[in-house]
Amino acid sequence: MDESDVREHRAYGESRSAFRPPVKLAWAVDIEVIDEGQSSRRGCGRTRGIGLGGAFVESDLELRPGDLVQLWLHPPALSTHGPSTTPMLPIRARVRWVVAAEPDPVAAGFGVQFCALNAEAEAQLHRYFSGAQAGIGG
Repeated sequence: MDESDVREHRAYGESRSAFRPPVKLAWAVDIEVIDEGQSSRRGCGRTRGIGLGGAFVESDLELRPGDLVQLWLHPPALSTHGPSTTPMLPIRARVRWVVAAEPDPVAAGFGVQFCALNAEAEAQLHRYFSGAQAGIGG
């Protein structure tokens, strides 16, 4: 996303500095909490929104802002033909905010900011976002 895209997003009330597709993508995700010196905790969840900068993950795993997590995203296949051969995307992230379990419609979960995306992971996310906007793999 270049600077003009950032300005355009902010002009429309969007405060994110990274691209997020206009469709909500629900992908399965495996989660591992990275705790120095302690046994790791694991869980699973589902994204409710994802962009190049981070995601919201619905999960009952108890986390705190600042926790470091390893996510394994399972995006759907980009093709509507045959079985999925889409690889999972490993991404390290930092928990920025948490939503406690409450009665519907608010699901428990947490917002993460991706620590760093390598060029391959960023390219894969762009492909999934483009496919979802076209109605494939969302």
